[in-house]
Amino acid sequence: MSISKTQAAKLNAVDSAREFLARGGRLDYGTLAFDSSYPTGGESVSFGFTPAAVFIEPQAGYSFEYDHTNGKIKAFTPGKQLIVEEAVTVASHIGYLKHLPFYILSVDVTAGDTTGQASVIPTGETAATHQCAVTFTSGKLTFFATDAVTAVRVTYIPLHQTGPFSAANLVVDEVIAASASKTALANRAAAVQYVWDDTDGKLDGLEPVGEAPSATHKAVVDITNATPGTDIDFNAADNGNSIKVTYIKYGAFGAYQQLGDGDLTLASEAYNFTNNGYNYLAIPGLGTALVGEDGTTANVELRWAGPSGSVGAGIPVLDFKLNLWNTNEGTAIVTLAVPIILLNALDNYNALLEVGNGTDLSGLTSVKYLAIG
Repeated sequence: MSISKTQAAKLNAVDSAREFLARGGRLDYGTLAFDSSYPTGGESVSFGFTPAAVFIEPQAGYSFEYDHTNGKIKAFTPGKQLIVEEAVTVASHIGYLKHLPFYILSVDVTAGDTTGQASVIPTGETAATHQCAVTFTSGKLTFFATDAVTAVRVTYIPLHQTGPFSAANLVVDEVIAASASKTALANRAAAVQYVWDDTDGKLDGLEPVGEAPSATHKAVVDITNATPGTDIDFNAADNGNSIKVTYIKYGAFGAYQQLGDGDLTLASEAYNFTNNGYNYLAIPGLGTALVGEDGTTANVELRWAGPSGSVGAGIPVLDFKLNLWNTNEGTAIVTLAVPIILLNALDNYNALLEVGNGTDLSGLTSVKYLAIG
């Protein structure tokens, strides 16, 4: 068994407990012992009856919750806003994140027949080269089989149990109809992970706000255009197509943390947020995509690399240490057009993050519990 519980030798019942049992109530109490590989979603446990409530004593650095629907004990630790370049092993083009994702900034393929940056697409869709289908409910990553990916580094915000990065603030695969007259999302967005044309099975390329989409499967995300809200403009050739959009709700963060349609003028193809008066960590708001214009005013869309990436032509790098976005193109990028979220560590205080998949919890051998049914 992956989790065990030791029954208490006897119940030192007080009068109220005796009365509860006499009325047909049930009690189960004792200790839980975890093993060396915690699974995402929790450890299965049976109390011999269906409990109405389960109380579990916190341990140093851990708290617990009983998932009544699935009959599992979940373990939590204090939240962290950003996981930078988590190493994921990929076998038969599939890998798993340690935590469920909330928002993904970069997927860097470091080993395989095809390496480099990958774009995120919806779960269940067939990935093309340099694409990764992400299952937000399990952390599963599925790559293009012919790319023969064996290792990646993923930079992402993990899904939390509470706080701004909780499921209440994430919309996965909302379906809208493409329109050249623009289509509004059901909620105002803080950031958009992807825009996927489900009719044609294509990831829409993104272009700067204020422009008309230049071709089929091109889209413009206007993060603050609706009243107030977010809408997406499509090329007329895609009118009526079914579109899937995954995004973070605007209400996840304070207004002071969101720059909306960030129109940044770069210096030497880079933008240093701290030097420009922003003291919070800057997060790009179009998922793995960088969108802007080069020196000829031609539109540019690239895929972000994490801090270990080597900045170069076609490889923009997120430098979190310096709070710097660094780009490099044959024709220099001069402006960026992306929504921006500014993260402050204090704003995620007391948020809870589920323990990572595979974490060794074998040191937790005497976790006290009380189940009431």
